[in-house]
Amino acid sequence: KDTPRSCLEPIEMMCLLNGIDTDIMSEKNTTASLKIYECPFNDVLVGIVPNIVVCRNYFKGMAHAVNPEVSVMQPNKKCHEDDQCEFIVKVTL
Repeated sequence: KDTPRSCLEPIEMMCLLNGIDTDIMSEKNTTASLKIYECPFNDVLVGIVPNIVVCRNYFKGMAHAVNPEVSVMQPNKKCHEDDQCEFIVKVTL
């Protein structure tokens, strides 16, 4: 059975494979949140598509690949001119 955490695991794995630290900040019956300490998209499609667009669509797609009914929110964003990004991704089933 898909859990909120299982919807975050592909995102966490992608970050870890790129040397980016992550933490599962909370886990409950219907929600889980993941904190990502650097922006994994700061050098992706530079000058073509804003990295926030790439990030939002990529992470939402990863979570929806596990469970199409999942709701993905990104309450905190640091992007564009910042050297480092911090994201909290909350998944609610």
